[in-house]
Amino acid sequence: MNVKLSDILEAMEFQSEFSRSFLNKETGEIVYVTDDIFLHVEDSDDDSGLFDEEQEQAALARDILDTNKYIEFPEKDAREEWTLLRDFCQKVSDEKTANELYNLIQGKGAFQRFKHAVIRYGLEDDWYEFRDQAQEQAAIAWCRENGIEYE
Repeated sequence: MNVKLSDILEAMEFQSEFSRSFLNKETGEIVYVTDDIFLHVEDSDDDSGLFDEEQEQAALARDILDTNKYIEFPEKDAREEWTLLRDFCQKVSDEKTANELYNLIQGKGAFQRFKHAVIRYGLEDDWYEFRDQAQEQAAIAWCRENGIEYE
């Protein structure tokens, strides 16, 4: 089974506080289930009150919970995202700009301040390239840890 690395990156990006993404180890299919559906499945065996799509998700959630066919993609971690910002700051060649960026990522609102600053300093393309490379490396590491072949 080969899974496209771009699909893995998308699934990792899609992980949120409201939805979880999984890789079916047998088929290579990536599936998504909302947390609401998981809560429903844990609380009830009766899916008759659900819409058709929700019933399909409930069946999928039961399959995920009852079998070992699925691997969950890692949740986003705010600390890891902040570390990525810090690492980018350390790569900025202009020391004054690097220091200002580093100061901007302290405390609440760090991500928003950082985003505005990289635009202001003309570093937006550099940031996105750095972030994309880091995300790709994380996806590759996840595949290796889980014995997933990718293309």
